[in-house]
Amino acid sequence: MKVPAVLNNPDSAPFSIRDLVRVARGSESQKSFCKLIGVSQASLSRYEKGDISPPSNVIEHCMQLVYSSALGTDPVMQFVHEQFRTNLNQPEHFRVRAAIACMVDYIARAGGSPNGTHQTT
Repeated sequence: MKVPAVLNNPDSAPFSIRDLVRVARGSESQKSFCKLIGVSQASLSRYEKGDISPPSNVIEHCMQLVYSSALGTDPVMQFVHEQFRTNLNQPEHFRVRAAIACMVDYIARAGGSPNGTHQTT
């Protein structure tokens, strides 16, 4: 799987769960990406639209595809990845995963940048 060129610059990394899934898929078709991550095409479409939050195993897989390949070892992403893997992987954690996804989406829409400053466009 080819990692999108936008990830050659860590400042261009995705800031929402929805963006993470989109970037992980890159130019690959939804059909083939679904097979790779083990979800239905309908679910993938809903993840990419931000309609629903993907389960932790899908988030983990996308993080591995995006960050391991493109950014090498990023300690913050490794920490977040480990926390998702060990602490938020059960079905009863759905609301926590959804809340985190909403928070990340809100920060991204508010113009938050990786260094905590407000970005202007």
